[in-house]
Amino acid sequence: MGYSKQVFLDMQEQLASMANQAEDGEINEMALYAELSELEKNVKATKERVKEWAVREFDTYGEKTVSFENFLISKSASGRHSYTNNPQWVATKNTLSDIEKKMQIAYKSESKVYIDPETGEVFEASEYKPNKESLSIKIKK
Repeated sequence: MGYSKQVFLDMQEQLASMANQAEDGEINEMALYAELSELEKNVKATKERVKEWAVREFDTYGEKTVSFENFLISKSASGRHSYTNNPQWVATKNTLSDIEKKMQIAYKSESKVYIDPETGEVFEASEYKPNKESLSIKIKK
């Protein structure tokens, strides 16, 4: 049993149509946003569920990149360094975190300055750069 490419094309077309309807005021924008958020969660969960199987199939091709219909699929693996095994790094990181906290306190203060009561050290306020606005969506229980 295979998947139907037409089903996915129809879904893309339907999503574009809903966005146009919201833009034209024909459907409620917040309701559409909430429904799309739920759909996104379901798509991500399904994608994650299928990922292991897809990787297993990809590996059977023995290639770096596989051409499948109109997709080029490649596999990569990433990692990251951990420095927590180095006491000097840990101490420096803790010092930096302490400075950041004091600069945040200064930002919240009226004077925009924080003076450490133990050391007398002066900390100027951090810069605050707001992120993009977002909406939080939760399903009512």
